[in-house]
Amino acid sequence: MEADPRLSRASELLADASTYDAAAAIYREVLAEDPGNREARTWLGRLLAWQARYEESLEHYDALARLEEPPDGIEVERAEVLSWAGRHDEAETAFLTLLQRDPADARAARGLGRVYLWSGRLGLADQAFEHALSLEEDPELHRELEAMRSRLSWQMGTESDYLADSDGFSRLLTHARAAVDLDYSTRIVTRVGTALARLDREGPVPPGGSRRDDHLAFDAVLGIEHAFDSGLEGSLDVGVRHWLHAPTQAIVAAELEVPTPAEGVVTFRVDHGDFLARSGSLDAVAAGIRDTTLRIASWHPLAEPLAVFGWAESSLLSDANQRVATGASLDLAPWNGQDVTFSLAGSYLTYMRDSRIYYDPEVDTGGTLSFQASHPLFEGLSFTLRANTGFGYSRQDGAEGTGITWGVGGGPDWQHEDGWWLSLRGRVNRSQRVGTYEIHGFNLGMGKAF
Repeated sequence: MEADPRLSRASELLADASTYDAAAAIYREVLAEDPGNREARTWLGRLLAWQARYEESLEHYDALARLEEPPDGIEVERAEVLSWAGRHDEAETAFLTLLQRDPADARAARGLGRVYLWSGRLGLADQAFEHALSLEEDPELHRELEAMRSRLSWQMGTESDYLADSDGFSRLLTHARAAVDLDYSTRIVTRVGTALARLDREGPVPPGGSRRDDHLAFDAVLGIEHAFDSGLEGSLDVGVRHWLHAPTQAIVAAELEVPTPAEGVVTFRVDHGDFLARSGSLDAVAAGIRDTTLRIASWHPLAEPLAVFGWAESSLLSDANQRVATGASLDLAPWNGQDVTFSLAGSYLTYMRDSRIYYDPEVDTGGTLSFQASHPLFEGLSFTLRANTGFGYSRQDGAEGTGITWGVGGGPDWQHEDGWWLSLRGRVNRSQRVGTYEIHGFNLGMGKAF
């Protein structure tokens, strides 16, 4: 049977992306007259895939695959389009089926490796790429494999975080951190540092408090981070914080991130250590109060560009107190390609019993409207800005108060192509409840990936 001359004209139009639509129109015209024309359907499927119109492309590939004698190579092409469309589970199944039929199919092995790469399973991607290269020399695939292996690194860095509040309390945390990738899924992290807490005390020492106006501690922590093939990610940190003039505290932290079918994530976390971070109290450090906190958080995308985030945590304290907190936010990212987010959030905090050495309200609740944006200034340098305002209410020791809350913070981030990085953040927060409370702070980090 003589070939349709229109197909030759359409083939010429494939040489230039600007004429793809004209070629597609010819293929559609041929198929309207002859639905069984394999050449027209095959090339229309390919053309639509090149234009990233994957679902429409797959309709034609599915039709070809259902034929009693499908065109040669059509199954591997269909699997590739599935992978480009982000339908990784279906693409993986299709490539594995082809490799079971023919283990020497280099194109299927390459496609399977890319499915693993794009879905974050780098160890499996490495194996599949190695198999593909053992079957067929492919310079492009060599470059992909080398780029993927360059992600394996070891890193060193240091970070300092300073906070001072309007009650005269301040603390400075500093640490040096080293991390090494054992493989694509596992990282070992070690951290050593110091914690310095100080209080410019006015008035008498409360019961259980300390007459010292500062305390110094040394930290050492060893951790492991692991990403599972199932998509779960977990971490475990174990260490110690040795206070020179207060009880030594064990440090334990464990976290598990679970992806959800709706492309969200649920995080479970357990922390055990001293009460410095949550209390902002030198006297809590001196008293050796231990804090064990269970936390669950969930982030889920809604209809674009909305997402919702919620969290809840319960802290069991060694002075027989309990802290319960929860909150939620609705996040709006209105512009695609722009790192700008607006959030409307609410929170609630309560303690079960009274303490004289740290802030422990019966109720502290509020709502905030916040804005965060990150903007590139020039290559390697960007600036992040965050601001929020809201309204809050608290009740403590029989006194009640309401008022405005606000905060502002931000700073630059710099990354160099040779692996050096630097980050600086400053922040100011002020809240009005029973009284006025204000926090100033900064965070400075720098390091290098090798």
